[in-house]
Amino acid sequence: MHSVISINDDAILAVNCGKGGLGENLVYRDENGIIQTIDFALCAQQYREEKDIPESMCIGERKADEGYFLFYTGNLKSRVTFRRRYIGPWAKNCCLKGTRMVRFYQLQKLINKAQYTTYDLS
Repeated sequence: MHSVISINDDAILAVNCGKGGLGENLVYRDENGIIQTIDFALCAQQYREEKDIPESMCIGERKADEGYFLFYTGNLKSRVTFRRRYIGPWAKNCCLKGTRMVRFYQLQKLINKAQYTTYDLS
């Protein structure tokens, strides 16, 4: 069983969709204030290996009714959980705005814009 890194959505600073040479990734601030990234290409590779699928642009799973994305970031998967409202210290810097579900679907659209997808578990 894989361990999971928990990330609240208010820690997300950016979702890069491949423009400006930044690659396709999610940038967040961890609980220690350190900037971290989730690389979508590496997630897709890990997903293909774990699911034994030769070709896929899937980088993880999502469950809208429970409000989370689970990214296949290797031995430590990364779970982004959407809170009902922002309460973290970094919320003002978050790139996602609106209600919980609006923020959830904003992230899904940004992932799709980067030419990746997530498997819907809802």
